[in-house]
Amino acid sequence: MQHPSQQNQQKSEHPSKSPSDHNPAYNDEIDLADLVRSLWNGKWLVIGVAFGTVMLALAYLVLVPKTYTGSFEIAALPSVKADVYTELNATEFMAVDEQVLLSAFIDDVRSYDGIESFIKSYGYIAQQEDETDREFAFRLRSTAYDFSLVPPTPLTAKNFQPNWVLNVTTQKPDMATQILADSLMLSNQNINEQMGGAFQRRSNEQTRKNKFAIEDLELKKQRVLSQYDFNKKSKLALLNEQAQIARSLDIGKGSLSLPTQSYVKSSTTVFTTVDEDNQRKTNQNEPYVASAANNEALLYLRGYVAIEKEIMMLQSRKSPEAFIPQLAIIEDLKLQLLQDPTVSRANELFANTPIGSEEFSAAVYDLASLEYKSKTKATLVLALAIVLGGMLGIFVLLIRNALVNKD
Repeated sequence: MQHPSQQNQQKSEHPSKSPSDHNPAYNDEIDLADLVRSLWNGKWLVIGVAFGTVMLALAYLVLVPKTYTGSFEIAALPSVKADVYTELNATEFMAVDEQVLLSAFIDDVRSYDGIESFIKSYGYIAQQEDETDREFAFRLRSTAYDFSLVPPTPLTAKNFQPNWVLNVTTQKPDMATQILADSLMLSNQNINEQMGGAFQRRSNEQTRKNKFAIEDLELKKQRVLSQYDFNKKSKLALLNEQAQIARSLDIGKGSLSLPTQSYVKSSTTVFTTVDEDNQRKTNQNEPYVASAANNEALLYLRGYVAIEKEIMMLQSRKSPEAFIPQLAIIEDLKLQLLQDPTVSRANELFANTPIGSEEFSAAVYDLASLEYKSKTKATLVLALAIVLGGMLGIFVLLIRNALVNKD
C-alpha cells in the first residue's frame, strides 16, 4: 500500500489533461462578418456624425471671412502713345519716354501713400478704441503691403517688355478694387504734375543760365572799356611828354631811321597788341591787362607835328567800340544768348505733349483683368469634413459596441 504522499507525487508527475488543452480558443480574432454587420446596423450613427461635421464645415465657410487673391499687370506706354515725346526728347532739353514715365509711376505707387489714404478714407480698416494713433498707422501700413508690387522678370516679359505685377490679398475684393482704381489714378495725376514741374524748373534753369551769362558778358565789356580808357590816358600822357621833347629839340618833322621805325611801329600798335592779348583771354575769363612795351624812348624823333596830330586824334575819339575788336565778340555772344531759342522751342514742343492735360497717362494697366480667387478651398474643406466625419462616426460606433458587449 502506497503512502499518500507518494500517490500525490505520482499525480503531480502525470497531470490530467482537460478538454481545453485539445481545442484552444483564440478570443483576439476579428470576425469581419460581425464588423460589417455592426457597421451596417450603426450606419445611421456614422452618417449622423459625418453630417454633423459637414454642417460644422459649412458654418466655418459661411461665418469665417474668405480671403481672396488677384493680380494684374502694369506696363509701359506703347510706342503709339510714347511717340508724342519724340520731338521733345530730340531737343535734349528734358528726357521723357515710356520707361521714364513707368519708373516714376511705379515709384509713386510703391510709396503706398495713395493706397494708405484711400484705405483710411474708405474705412477698409477702422481704428480700434484701445488702439493708439501710432499703432493704427503701423497696422495701416501693414494692410497697404497687401497691395504688393512684383518687379518684372524675364519670365513675365511680353514682346520683350517685362511688366510689373500688382498682387492683391484681401477679404473685401470690391472695396480693394475701388482703392486700387483711385490710388492708381492719383499716382497718374502725381506723375503728371511732377513732369510739368520738372519741365518748368528746367526752363527756369536755362533762362537763369542765359541771364547770368549775359550779365557776365556785360561785366567783361565794362572791364574792357575801362582798360581802354586807362591805356588811352597812359598813351596821351606819353605822347604829350614826347611832343614836348620834340619841341624843345625843334624837331617838327622827324626822319626815322630803321631802328627808330621799329619803335614807332611798336608804339602805334599798342592798342592792337592789348586788344589781341585780351581777345585771347576772353574765353579764359581773365582780366584785361595792358601789355604795351616800354617803347617810348625815341618817339620824339617822329617830330611834334605828327605826335600832336596823334594826340588830337586820340582825344577826338567818341566811340571806342570800333577800336576794340573784343567788344564785337562780346556783343555777338550777348546777342546769341538774347536770341537763344532753346527755351521757346522746348515750350512749344512741350505744349504738344499730353503732360498737364487729362489725356496724360504714365503707364498702362487694366483693372478689368483683375480676377479674384478665394484662398479658402471650399470643396477641399467639405471633402475633408466628410472623410473625417465618417472616420469619427466609425470610431464612435466601435466605442458604443464595445460598451454594449461589456455590459
